[in-house]
Amino acid sequence: MTFDDGDEEMAWTAHVDSVQWHAGTFDPLLLSIADDQADRTMWMNRSNGALFSPYDGGFDLFPDTEAAVRRLKKSYGGWLSPHPDGL
Repeated sequence: MTFDDGDEEMAWTAHVDSVQWHAGTFDPLLLSIADDQADRTMWMNRSNGALFSPYDGGFDLFPDTEAAVRRLKKSYGGWLSPHPDGL
């Protein structure tokens, strides 16, 4: 699948697998992504649709509810950008 965002054309390949998340299991992949050595990767919680998408400069979280957003902001607010939207 190819997307054109106006500045550059990007090709994406999707591979889907069901995995069980365990602390530390994906550390080598996460470090590879942080070092810009791996392709984009995204995890989705099948039970609620929440997404976790790491990249070389950080990660994006897409929680399933506003309550989850509030809990994350309370726990990790210091990680947010100083931009008013936290982006």
